[in-house]
This record gives sequence, structure tokens and C-alpha cells, in this order.
Amino acid sequence: GMALSPDGTLVAVAARESMSHAYEGETVSIIDVARAAAGRADAEVARVPVGGSDDSQHSRPFGVGFSEDGSFLVASCFRSNAISILDVQAALVGQPSERHRLYPEAPVGDPSRPRGIAVCGRYACVIGGAKGGPGSSLVWLIDIEAGTVAGTVCGVGNESYFLAAVRPAAN
Repeated sequence: GMALSPDGTLVAVAARESMSHAYEGETVSIIDVARAAAGRADAEVARVPVGGSDDSQHSRPFGVGFSEDGSFLVASCFRSNAISILDVQAALVGQPSERHRLYPEAPVGDPSRPRGIAVCGRYACVIGGAKGGPGSSLVWLIDIEAGTVAGTVCGVGNESYFLAAVRPAAN
């Protein structure tokens, strides 16, 4: 997955996997759009490990989403069942940037398998859930700044991967 920062200057890309050989990723790249458009070799301005990879398992980042003010980046990590919340400015200057790492729970002990992300105000809505039949997906509402799971909605979709946030029309 990938996401554009609210001001349009940065793109975040999840290094999910290689399609040419057996490899799952463990990083998120942040790309400067203007540098990339100019064809500069230094367009990738940060590459950040996410989701707690180890020697036996890569985190396999799946989705990314910027907070509404662009100061945080949320990454879902399918294989490690984690959600990482990164401080964007810290990442851009090469400092440790993972502010929070969450391991949201799924019902009955299934792996959480977080995937798609949509940002709604102070929350990142992250869809996940193990493979299953109808109603096998769930959505976690993640309080981005606090780094907590504020709520969980179960029984939505069938192994769903993506979601979108839509602002209601003003009355």
C-alpha cells in the first residue's frame, strides 16, 4: 500500500513482499515527491523498520496512512500482527521514529492480520482478521497520538483488505 501526505509533499510506501522471489518486507519508505519528479537519486528520504521483524519472520507491512496533520504515519504489519505509529519528522532526520507498536486482538485468538488503513480525524481505522467466511473481518479504531486501540468493530466483510474514510456532506 501507499499513502500521500496531506500537503502532497511525501509518499509513504509499504515494502510488503517481492513477487519475484520468496521475501517479505519489514520497512516503510518515505519518498519526497518533488525529488522523485525531478528524477533525483535521493528521492527516498527515509526507510523505517516497522512491526517488529526478527530473524525468523519479517513483519510484512501491508498498508500505510498519514495522520490528518501529516505528523504521524500508521503502518499495518500483516505477518507480525502489529500496527506501528511513526513520527514522520523523526524519520526524516534519521532518528528512531516508531512511537507506538500495537498488537490488536482478534476474537477467539485468531491472528489479527492488519491490512488496509483509512484515517478519520484522530483515528486510524485498520481492517484485519484471519481468513474466514462472511463477517470474518474487523476494524480497529486506533487513537493515533495516544497509540491505543480505542475500539473494535467485529463481523464486517469477508477477509476484507481495504477501506476508505468519507466525510459526510455538511447540512
